[in-house]
Amino acid sequence: ESERAALAEDAARIVDSARFNGIDLFAEDGDFMGSGLEIQVGTSRGETVELKVSDITRALEVLQSIRFSSAQQSSRSLASLDIGLDMISKSRGEVGALQNRLESAGRVISSRREAMTEALSRVEDVDVATETAELARLQILQESGALILAQANLAPTVALDLIRGAMFRP
Repeated sequence: ESERAALAEDAARIVDSARFNGIDLFAEDGDFMGSGLEIQVGTSRGETVELKVSDITRALEVLQSIRFSSAQQSSRSLASLDIGLDMISKSRGEVGALQNRLESAGRVISSRREAMTEALSRVEDVDVATETAELARLQILQESGALILAQANLAPTVALDLIRGAMFRP
């Protein structure tokens, strides 16, 4: 009997202290068990998941009412225990389903992030290729300009050499 009472107290303590992001998860009038919580799971409006589970406080009340002091009470308590465990199993199933939905949303977000990173990488690669081609074009222009200038400087020297050569021939 004392072990049952201790377990019931522990369960009540857990229910009373379970909070997430400032929300009392198991409060009878709380959002999680009342109207539900809507969590944004994507980048666009409307990409939400509603989190809602059935009220387990009734199950805890049923489990706390169990007494094993007599055979008759034990028999009734076993029936109550079955009811309470069924309620808790249902809530666990709901929480498991919510967990699966959140994990699925997480995988979708991860996939979208990977696609966005890939697209950004492609854009950056195109930018690098464009800039590299522009650099090569400018280098070719610079080298051809230098060659033209050298050619222009060389032309008067050739003409002078021809004139000098013609004067000194016998």
